[in-house]
Amino acid sequence: MSRSVDLLKAAADALEDGRDPFAESWLADNGVTYGECMDLGESLATGARLLAWAIEHPNEAAAAVNGAHMATARRLLLKALERAA
Repeated sequence: MSRSVDLLKAAADALEDGRDPFAESWLADNGVTYGECMDLGESLATGARLLAWAIEHPNEAAAAVNGAHMATARRLLLKALERAA
């Protein structure tokens, strides 16, 4: 697994736990560089935009996930949609 994926998962865990993955302490604890911080922000923004689109277009989102045959992605998307409802 790549460092960027590890950081993205750790940031998601932090957000779910009510912690700020952009707080100085979190960044230092995880050894995040400036470049990694910028990439992390971009990835989280992309994920938020994707989730917003999926909420606004649930049929298209489900079709896209089904068409890609990605059971894990589908499960995560459905979980996110349930939370948003």
